[in-house]
Amino acid sequence: MSDFDSLAPEAREEWRRHEITARALAMLREAETMAARGVIAEAQAGGSVYSISLAAGMRRGLETAIDLLTREKHEKQAR
Repeated sequence: MSDFDSLAPEAREEWRRHEITARALAMLREAETMAARGVIAEAQAGGSVYSISLAAGMRRGLETAIDLLTREKHEKQAR
């Protein structure tokens, strides 16, 4: 029997949520990095103000999602 099997159902669910959050944060951080590179590439290529601001807005949205998940994660750990 594994350690996971010995956990109470509530502890298993908390572990699952923690794992999902950690994976989601990793994916969002990777996407945010790619979006930042897209902003730079668009600007260097002489893209329109619209295309640059659209790329920057997407990057900012990803950054906000990361901040929200990180804040929630830290608040849960503080409890």
